[in-house]
Amino acid sequence: RTPLLALSGGLELLETEVREEGVKDLAVARDAAEQLGEVASRLIEEAAAEGNDLSAPFGGKTPPPVPQSPAGIPAQPHVLVAEDTESNRYVIERLLHDLGCTVVLVENGAAAVEAVRREHFDLVVMDVMMPIMNGEQATQTIRGLTGPAARTPIIGVTAHSLQSERERLLSSGMTACLAKPVRKEALETAIRTALISGRDVRKNQARFDHDLFRRTFGDLPAAYRGRMRDAAKKDITKYAGEVLAAVDSGDEKAFSRAAHSLTGVSLNIGATGIVEELALYREGRPRDEASIDPFREAVAACLLEIDDLYDALVPYDQ
Repeated sequence: RTPLLALSGGLELLETEVREEGVKDLAVARDAAEQLGEVASRLIEEAAAEGNDLSAPFGGKTPPPVPQSPAGIPAQPHVLVAEDTESNRYVIERLLHDLGCTVVLVENGAAAVEAVRREHFDLVVMDVMMPIMNGEQATQTIRGLTGPAARTPIIGVTAHSLQSERERLLSSGMTACLAKPVRKEALETAIRTALISGRDVRKNQARFDHDLFRRTFGDLPAAYRGRMRDAAKKDITKYAGEVLAAVDSGDEKAFSRAAHSLTGVSLNIGATGIVEELALYREGRPRDEASIDPFREAVAACLLEIDDLYDALVPYDQ
């Protein structure tokens, strides 16, 4: 799987270099790489099931199953945006539409609280500095509501990137914080993390092998480290979602394929917590003795931690 992961990563890196006439060829290459990965995973699964006997024929004629939406993760997340500046509302709304979300807009924290009281939202994107009621006050008020509304994930958006402010906002009840200007990739990661977890994951410590994390990125040329980090977050989100979808549907083959892929990606960056919780779930799965919730929490905690760990352990790009 290591060279297959390298192939997929290389195709992702090529995306920024491919000109208009090469986009179609890149799409064909990605499709071929995905099919090759499916073949490899199925061969490995058959070998494991048959005592490492690779002699069984594999026709490869059956198309891979279409990934399903993970359990509890809507195909089109319904998002409330609280932002008092019109231009900022426009930018965030456009990013969310690009990510497949439906959007409701309000202009201050008080209006956000009333909207959450009246209507179900999968998550809230909350500006911090707003009139009438700021984002921190609105978050605390929402957390004080009764019923499911109090557990709505809230992603804070702030003009400051100070760690002290981020910690204060998380302590107020926010699920994650983003600094302006909001990047599409960072917003997507925050949304997927919130939807995968379905709860406040800040109390769950992400478990990493710090030495492996440092070596993985430090051994790369400086120009590729940020891309590797973004690719790792994207892959963990993708394969964790496929694991959850397979659990929900009861598809054992899809579960095994996604679990193998997720394990490989996680070990590449030393995300041992994901691997450990997935192994515990697989061990108890045949006896119906395992809950998938610790795995969900490990994935969400890992995704929230990657950027901070990267900033702390990886040399600055030169």
